[in-house]
Amino acid sequence: MCEVLDIRDVNEQRERLPDSQRVKFAKEIKGLKIESIHCGQRRKYRVCNVTRRPARMQCFPLQLEDGQTIECSVAKYFLDKHNMKLKYPHLPCLQVVQEHNYTYLPLEVVSFIPFCLINFSTVSGNCWKRSEKAEIKRETEVESKFVTRS
Repeated sequence: MCEVLDIRDVNEQRERLPDSQRVKFAKEIKGLKIESIHCGQRRKYRVCNVTRRPARMQCFPLQLEDGQTIECSVAKYFLDKHNMKLKYPHLPCLQVVQEHNYTYLPLEVVSFIPFCLINFSTVSGNCWKRSEKAEIKRETEVESKFVTRS
């Protein structure tokens, strides 16, 4: 996040992110793969968004053991469930999709999976061939315009 937003130190960022910075950050990380590192086992997710609210204000419906549903903030959930007081509750959360549910993860409990910026499996060989043919066709069209006609 610091790299994308030109912030020298995340500790200097004590306020919630302005919308312009949040949008810039969201554009950079949407679709990236991440791992959560907070619950003992590593779980992989794909980022679908960045929340507008910071972790201390981002709420979600939490179903208790007795069946009752309450609104709970992400920061409170991590404190109660994982005994983890968030170091940066003023920063937004990453919104990930997990089996038809949205999950909110604070930035400090995730790590980015390296080399996942481009999914090369989605780029087919035919795509490369088509672009190559189009380039050759354009080249011949340009050349034909400059050939002197006798």
